[in-house]
Amino acid sequence: MSSARNLAAPLLFAVALSGCIQINDDEQDGTEGGHCIDGECLPGLTCLSDRCVDVGEGEGEGEGEGEGEGEGEGEGEGEGEGEGEGEGEAGPRYVFQLTWDSPQADLDIGLVANDGEDCSTDVCSYAQRHPDWNCDGHNGGDGDPSLDIDDLSGFGPENISLVAPTVDSLRVRAYYYSGAGELTATIKVFVDGALSFEAFQRMVPNDLWRSCRIALDVSAEACGADEQEVVASVAHCPAPSPPATPVCPLPPCGATTCAAGQICTAAQVCSDPGTGVTCASDAVCDVGQYCNLAIGECSVGCRDNTSCPAPQVCGADHRCSGPPPGGFGDPCTAPAECASPLVCGALSGTCAEVCSVDDDCVLCAAALGAACRCGQSGSCTP
Repeated sequence: MSSARNLAAPLLFAVALSGCIQINDDEQDGTEGGHCIDGECLPGLTCLSDRCVDVGEGEGEGEGEGEGEGEGEGEGEGEGEGEGEGEGEAGPRYVFQLTWDSPQADLDIGLVANDGEDCSTDVCSYAQRHPDWNCDGHNGGDGDPSLDIDDLSGFGPENISLVAPTVDSLRVRAYYYSGAGELTATIKVFVDGALSFEAFQRMVPNDLWRSCRIALDVSAEACGADEQEVVASVAHCPAPSPPATPVCPLPPCGATTCAAGQICTAAQVCSDPGTGVTCASDAVCDVGQYCNLAIGECSVGCRDNTSCPAPQVCGADHRCSGPPPGGFGDPCTAPAECASPLVCGALSGTCAEVCSVDDDCVLCAAALGAACRCGQSGSCTP
């Protein structure tokens, strides 16, 4: 059962602002990106959903009265007398947030464009944290959504921010990836820094909750609470696949057409899009990325076989391929055949979860849909 409320209606979506929130879970409390301290942050920062963020300040310049900030020769780069007209960086137009009330569960937020598929390369989620939605061949622009962190062990928050959307519609959803038992998930939508929509939903493992939908091709429309739905027993998404109707159309590239998610370089060669980080080797790229020499930037993909879960291998297209690693209870003959942190049970011949106490049996409970116990052998059993 879900409940939702709109906190501002109607919402106007005509104005696009610039800049974006940069959230880093390693930041110290009270500083930008860190948690708030009793609802407060260092000077110049604002507490938004227990995170300290810079929502931007204008820069005044000129004579007479106007809008914005800055007086006289005062703040920013303003010069002159009177109050200047402020133009400066602002926070994202939209922030979508997911939280939940269990420390032993992994939920994942996702943002879907144009009513697309839930498991496509166009979805902003843990599998693709910065998809290219403005079709410029780069990830992380103002028109691209950005997921700040993939929280693997409760309570969140997981936040997706979007500065200046270029798509027709947005749909935020939550997936109960793993954990034990029923919990309550909460989705919030902030527009220009103000809470606009909030909904609650009871969920069990493998539930997919499709929540707030915003139609950006309509001049004024709030989140549609009546459009929410929960789909039970949804399988984990495999590796994201190209959507049937991609956000970015597929232009011709030389004598061929690039696959969904690829770009056509100046040399008319299909390539993965870059992240904006210049590179000459893999060393400067983040985990899960490789140095794409075709464009001189880091791109999302595997570097070699060590980047893929065993027994998969990294192909020439920088994609992991082969049979997926085994889940709890799947047959195995060697440890590498089981997904981490599972091990291959020598006696059972199946992928098992090592434990010290019953509360360690998270994957077992998620796979069986019921509580598991820690047996005398140190592995989880029903």
